[in-house]
Amino acid sequence: MSQIIPIPLSQIELDENNHRYPDTRSQREALQTILDDQKGKLVNLAWDIVKHELNPSDLVIVILHPDYKGKYIVVEGNRRVATLKILEN
Repeated sequence: MSQIIPIPLSQIELDENNHRYPDTRSQREALQTILDDQKGKLVNLAWDIVKHELNPSDLVIVILHPDYKGKYIVVEGNRRVATLKILEN
């Protein structure tokens, strides 16, 4: 049975094998690939998140990271997670 639980952003990794982008070799490269592809869309998403917060009905879906205990990989919501990581920094 699936559960909805809050997970700290620091425990969530972008999907380095996202089907929308070529394979990337690191979190930094995955983030840069999303930035390069989305450009202004990510800026608009960031402004929307700052102004209205995340829509609670648009959940990010994650799975347990196979290699790192206590980490998760994004299955759905890479753009949102990338935006949140940028905003956090």
